Order: sequence, then C-alpha cells, then structure tokens
Amino acid sequence: ILQFRKALSFLDDTHPFSLSFGPANTRDLCIKSAKNLYKRLLGFSPGSNVLHFDVLGVLAYEADGQFDEHKAKGMVRLFRPDKFDEVSLIAFVQSCDGVYKKLRYLRASVGNSTLIDYVLENIFNAFFYFFLALAIMSVLELNPWTLL
Repeated sequence: ILQFRKALSFLDDTHPFSLSFGPANTRDLCIKSAKNLYKRLLGFSPGSNVLHFDVLGVLAYEADGQFDEHKAKGMVRLFRPDKFDEVSLIAFVQSCDGVYKKLRYLRASVGNSTLIDYVLENIFNAFFYFFLALAIMSVLELNPWTLL
C-alpha cells in the first residue's frame, strides 16, 4: 500500500516524466516540454529537421548492452515512426500528449475510486453500528422494537 501511495505521489509531481523532459503538470506545459525535448533530440541527428527513430531506439538497450526487443516494440507503438523510420514533431508531441492523457486519466480514476470507497465505507459502517446497537440492546434484554 505504501508503494502504491508513493507511486501515486509521482502523478501529482510537476515533472511526472522526468526532470530532463521538463514540467508537465498541465497539458500545455507537457506539449511545450515535448517540443523542447524534440528540438534537443534533433541535436543527435545533425543536418536533419526530422528525428530519426534510431535516436529514440537507443533507449531499448539495457545497461549491459543487450537489446531489449520488448522495449523496442513498445517504443515503436508509442512513437509510430513512418516508413522511413522518422518521427515528425507532430507525431512525437502527439505520443507524449497521449501518455499524458493516460496519466491524468489514471489519476482521475484513482480519485473517483477513493471517493466511492469512502462512501461505501460510510454506508457499511452505518449498517454495522445499527446492528451492533440492536445486538447490545438484546444482550441488555431491552426490546429495540418498542424504541423504534
């Protein structure tokens, strides 16, 4: 439970993706940070105005140099490179925005679930205390029906 709460605290952070990505506590800031990151990543492919997927594909390598095919497939699904293995600015920003929307949807879902759990807990507590009071009255040999 503590790890879950710690993970949820990252959803409310001003930098939910990372410090190098930039601030993303609102959708506009997320889009602005995605554009800035795209421009910084273009520095790894000089002479090109479109980001080649190989620049992003480097993230699929583990620390020991092994290629993780599962990560690579996930990145291809996320960034959707074109037939020339290039990722345009609009595709990159749309991908980052899609992840941001899922993150906010998760946060809203957790908030809604918490509220529903609180209401249900109160309803069950009311029933529990009502029947507890009836049980105590019967133990004390009081007739609860005359009090109602």
